[in-house]
Amino acid sequence: MLTSPSNAQVLIQLAPLLMSLGGLVIFRERYTLAQWIALGILCLGFIFSRTFFAIISRNFPIHSSLSDISKLKRLSNNSLP
Repeated sequence: MLTSPSNAQVLIQLAPLLMSLGGLVIFRERYTLAQWIALGILCLGFIFSRTFFAIISRNFPIHSSLSDISKLKRLSNNSLP
């Protein structure tokens, strides 16, 4: 496997942003004021959502419960004859 599904999802979500930034750099496109404002709002949204989910995951550790479930499955599979 080349990458995890979560990494692939992040890249898919970032694709439009990366394409627009590529247009700025490669094709020397110019943004209007509205486009710069939209880009700023988009970046703030990415930062806010990342911070928000970091806070939530600290309060509700999802990964630990998923790892506990996988441990239980392994134990139950090993106990079968």
